[in-house]
Amino acid sequence: MSKRGNGYGTENRVNILKKVKVGRTWNLYPAVVEPNGKLRDKVRVHGQVEVHSETSYDPEGVLIA
Repeated sequence: MSKRGNGYGTENRVNILKKVKVGRTWNLYPAVVEPNGKLRDKVRVHGQVEVHSETSYDPEGVLIA
């Protein structure tokens, strides 16, 4: 049986989105997490991994108390 995830469970996960310019428009795309758990400038655009360093990250689903 293989172990998946980061060991924190699904209740503590958020979607990390990055706002990037593709063509003439800015859209949010999912960030690609490196195997060591770090975020670089990679996003998944229409199924392809692309490098975009022009913007910042946006955590989706984070509750601020």
